[in-house]
This record gives sequence, C-alpha cells and structure tokens, in this order.
Amino acid sequence: MGLATCLYSITLGMLSCVSDIPGDDNSYGVLTISVASGNNGNNMQCKNNPGCTHLQNRGPIPQGVWTWNVNGPGATNRKPNGIRLVPSANTETYNRDGFLIHSCLNAFGPSLGPRFCSEGCITGSSNDMQKLNELIFSEPDNTLTVTD
Repeated sequence: MGLATCLYSITLGMLSCVSDIPGDDNSYGVLTISVASGNNGNNMQCKNNPGCTHLQNRGPIPQGVWTWNVNGPGATNRKPNGIRLVPSANTETYNRDGFLIHSCLNAFGPSLGPRFCSEGCITGSSNDMQKLNELIFSEPDNTLTVTD
C-alpha cells in the first residue's frame, strides 16, 4: 500500500500530491491541480485568502494537516467527487467543521452570491477532482498539508 503526500497553498490556489508508489518507469507520480477555497460573499474577499480562515462559511479551509476520510464515519456526502477532510489534533479549525474536497461547476468564478461552491471546502473542476480521487483511493492514509 502506498501513501501520497499532498500540499495545498491557499494563496496560490494549487494542490500538489506526490505518490510514493513508483510508476512503470520508476518515477514517482506527481499530480498538481488548480483549486479554490472560500468565497467573496458580502464583498469580504475571502476566496483563497488565508487571512479569512477563521471566518465561518466564508473563509478557506484552515491551515494545518488533514487526512482524507474515505471509508470512516461521515465519509459519505452529497457533493460531486466529494471526500471528507479530517483535521489532525494540532490543526486549529476555529470551531469550523464539515470540510470536503469536491468538484464544482464554477469553482473559479467570483463567488459573490449565495449557493457558493465553497464555504471553506477545497473545490476544483470535475476532471481534476476525479484524478485526485483516483490517487487518494488507491493510496490509503494520505495527508494534506494546507499552507498560506
């Protein structure tokens, strides 16, 4: 069984994962995708803004270490390509919960009105989220480090 180590930069809007399972050519797989977190409701400019991680339903996912809950309690959700994220014991969540990583039709839009793609979840295109899910489901016990 393998393990993927992933890093998400809120400011850059990029998520990269490195697999520890070598491919046929003995190289290690790297997946880098564009993602977004948070929204700009009430003109708060919180989308991809690490200064807003403490704001409920507005700011991006808080910085820290997270794992993917692919099979445990609460793993199922109604979001397309959705996987629940679980904070490590040392991750400050600001009493926020329910974070997912999922696809959205307009993940990179202005996020000004209600029915936001993200109220803190990490979102991206359907194609990119499917690629990420393939990696996550093939390698259990993966970690995601969220940085500013």
